[in-house]
Amino acid sequence: MAEIMIVEDHALSRQVLTNLFTSLGHRVLEATDGTAALSLVQANHPDLIISDILLPTIDGIEFARQLRSLPGKEDTPIIFYSATCRLQGELSLGQKCGTCQVIPKPSDPQYILATVNDLLAKNGKEVSPKVMHTSSPYNSPFGASSLTAGLQLATLADLSFSLISQRNPEQLLSCASRAAGEFLNCNSLLTICLDDGGKRYYWGRSENCNCESSLSVPEAIGEQVMRDLAPVSWGPIAGSWGYGLAVPFTTSGCAYGWHCVWDEDKTAAYTDKDRELIMTLSAYSALAYENILLFGALNKNEKHLEELVEERTAKLKETRTELLNVQRLESLGILAGGIAHNFNNALTAILGHIQVAKIMSTYEEGVVRNLKLAEDACFEAQDLTKKLLTF
Repeated sequence: MAEIMIVEDHALSRQVLTNLFTSLGHRVLEATDGTAALSLVQANHPDLIISDILLPTIDGIEFARQLRSLPGKEDTPIIFYSATCRLQGELSLGQKCGTCQVIPKPSDPQYILATVNDLLAKNGKEVSPKVMHTSSPYNSPFGASSLTAGLQLATLADLSFSLISQRNPEQLLSCASRAAGEFLNCNSLLTICLDDGGKRYYWGRSENCNCESSLSVPEAIGEQVMRDLAPVSWGPIAGSWGYGLAVPFTTSGCAYGWHCVWDEDKTAAYTDKDRELIMTLSAYSALAYENILLFGALNKNEKHLEELVEERTAKLKETRTELLNVQRLESLGILAGGIAHNFNNALTAILGHIQVAKIMSTYEEGVVRNLKLAEDACFEAQDLTKKLLTF
């Protein structure tokens, strides 16, 4: 049987595909992001790769581009299996990335197996047991409206897992803009207002637009969105803008910018359902963006607190050293005082005996003079002892 690689960051979705193919005898390799998948594909030789589009580190499109540049991997079949793809955008996306097929998530397992079998057969690989072929990825008794609602719900869930995994604000904003463009099959521009008055732009599926000079439309509409904090529709506008929709990129606590989607080929304005969808995507993305900023601020404050603690600890150590020195001096003073006290007692006794000897002496004048000198020396020693006692 074939060796199939599954590239999917959502564990439950990855497990479903893994169980599906292993039950049919295929060998399955698993990767949770594009970077890990590139490493894995170089160490192995998968016959087919099934990849999500919204992935951590590098997304599925960039993964496919880098895979095509690897020697011997140029023709490896890739299937994009993602909720961010709509049927009308499948062909162009597949041609752009050199893939053989794009399948929207969720799809009927029979359709997935049929697609995989067709690609494996074209490459001369052993296929799974015969499955029921269907021309549609959907096989549901609930009708088209239920399928559309299911796709939208799956898209939001898929996007939520991708956004939650992001810790880099730049990657998150790029992912959010790209997801909106892929899901609505249109151009997308997410504009973030910076604290210094500047702006940062995140484009999604805007290859046909001049990103450097065609900002007059979203700039003017963005000012209105930021002023009213409400969605704004426009169109049709001549040039590359056509019909469009802009919504605020905000949370309950802060307005960070606005999100524009547009399609130069669209023949009617965006519907209320489209507006609700893009507002939901933007609101969730803005909340994830704010969480990253708060997390970064928390880490910064934590680092500052750590620096303060280290500084205070150093000062406490310095104060403790000074206190120990004072205690040592105090102990030395007590010791010196005790010695001086005892020495003073000895001097007092010596001096007393000298003075008595002078009174009782019947010796010659030279003896008395020597006793007087000894007495003077005792007085000097006694003065020194008094100084030690007052230390």
